[in-house]
Amino acid sequence: MIGPMSQQAPTHAPSPAARPVLRTRAKWLLDSGKLPSVFPSSTPALGASAAPAHTVHSHGTVIFGLLRLWLRYRVARLLRPAQLGASGDAIGLRLALYQGFWFDLLQRSAQPQGPFPAAMRAHLLRHARPAPSMTLADIEALVLGDLGTPLAALFSRFDPQPVRVGNYTETYRATLRREEVEVEVRIQRAHLAPRLQRDLRILKLIARLQHRVKGPRRTLFDDIIDGYAERLPALLDLRYEASARRRMRSTLREHKVYVPRLFRAYTSKHILVHEHIAAPSVQELIDLHARDPQAAQGWLRMNGIELDVAGRRVYHSLLRQICEDDFFNQNMVPSNILLLRNSRFAILSCDASASVDKRFLTIFNLAMAALANEAYDKFADMLFLLCDSLPASNLANVRAELIRTVRNYAARAVLDTLGHEEKSLFVLTRDVSAILDRNGIVLDAQMFKLMDAMGSADALVAQCCPRMNHRTELERFAKKAAARQMRSVFAGGVRKAVAGIVGPISELVRFETASVRKKAQNFRASTGKLAYVGATLAKWVGRAVLTGGVYAVWIYLHQHHASVVAPLRHTVAAAHAQNVEHFPVGTWIAVIAGAMLVYSTIRSIRRRLEQEDRVVRGAA
Repeated sequence: MIGPMSQQAPTHAPSPAARPVLRTRAKWLLDSGKLPSVFPSSTPALGASAAPAHTVHSHGTVIFGLLRLWLRYRVARLLRPAQLGASGDAIGLRLALYQGFWFDLLQRSAQPQGPFPAAMRAHLLRHARPAPSMTLADIEALVLGDLGTPLAALFSRFDPQPVRVGNYTETYRATLRREEVEVEVRIQRAHLAPRLQRDLRILKLIARLQHRVKGPRRTLFDDIIDGYAERLPALLDLRYEASARRRMRSTLREHKVYVPRLFRAYTSKHILVHEHIAAPSVQELIDLHARDPQAAQGWLRMNGIELDVAGRRVYHSLLRQICEDDFFNQNMVPSNILLLRNSRFAILSCDASASVDKRFLTIFNLAMAALANEAYDKFADMLFLLCDSLPASNLANVRAELIRTVRNYAARAVLDTLGHEEKSLFVLTRDVSAILDRNGIVLDAQMFKLMDAMGSADALVAQCCPRMNHRTELERFAKKAAARQMRSVFAGGVRKAVAGIVGPISELVRFETASVRKKAQNFRASTGKLAYVGATLAKWVGRAVLTGGVYAVWIYLHQHHASVVAPLRHTVAAAHAQNVEHFPVGTWIAVIAGAMLVYSTIRSIRRRLEQEDRVVRGAA
């Protein structure tokens, strides 16, 4: 179902003169009639800037601003539900003001699978459109500094109005002077590096504070920070994306998915130039449907596009990128998918490409195959092998809960009357992660990469084919993948056939090795006895210190604020408090603060010992 959920601005249709030149650059694309007819375009809607784009807020300003937002949200959630909308506006405006990674978190939070209530998402979405940050003078200076050539010498035409504004780059339409080709020029946003480095330090500080309160156990928030830290070099240097674009252009050719050609001579650290594809994105179609549903449906019929088919092809392509190519695009959002004729599509940007290690991918593929074949007990076992650590006990109960959750999901997936949010595979992944987190089990950090990619595609599938049965699509994908593997084996001769036989055997051996190692380490509970005893002792000592601190507060109130505890003056505790020597206020404050400090230290030690016991007895 198409709905008004805009993220980026639409692109303009190309001039008729640009098409013959483009034919030499994307011959197979045009000769096969893939480019659609001219799309009903509109003026790009860009975000309104809440502050000057060159303002870089300090660490302290951002931290205190986030603290105020958190307090306001908690008060509205617990005491004033009617003000959730106003809180959403305040959060969206403040995160858009800080830019950097906070803008990315704002856009994620505005999605249906975000952490905020539905009453806040529409208000967050109002601010989830970034504003331009570059003037023409800034662009000219950047091009001259990076490429050593004036802007006018490289481009015969350069439109100073951006056609797309993203979190990290801005895209402009231009025409290369020498090649006479219409291109899109992506330029890094102003002051991006100091903002991202500032945000990463703040996120790490929040993670350290979280560990001091909740213990050293790894959480999903740590995986999010690691994901941002891993992406940081590529976000600050567009040559990383240029390399990923060339590789993905090659691998996706087998998927019949087009990636615009890169112009390497005009690409640098802050600038990336690629060919312009005269096709709208899924997001532009969503925006057009919100304005004029009849025009959107007419354009789809004219170009032979069925959104349901296009959405399934995007879904299958992402699964193939993950499970077969081991090189996938984490940015499969509607604004990054261009619609071509006959329900084909192109990928506009490759700025968030990732891969996982071979062992993890082997187990993940086995888990997906188990889910497709309705082997839910095997799926739970594979999931345990994808975890960093397992608890020393309660594993059977966790396994039973996982199996029950997956069975319920499979039962919901076949119901056409349910919405996408109840049938999405991403929602199942989120529910499974929540079960593991409640039981102290941490998924491998690489799982966050897959969840990020699946979450981006989930927003597109929700618009194009909301009634899709994800488990059935997994089954179809598994059959097609097996057929592709057989064709590749027999098409390559004897050596390829032998390699095709040895490959699955080596994967099975790798899986069995990991399984045996996981099971063997579960029998090492005796090694963790000292940590277990220490954790138990620390728990009881902490309770004693906490009891003493509470008793100190009671005596302090009885001696210096008798009116507060006047209703309890006839109790046994009040009689004991009268026998305690009278001390000044400063002494009691020092005693109470010392008790709090000792309790906090003992609690931290207990959590560390519990984590050590868990790692020793169940580590992978």
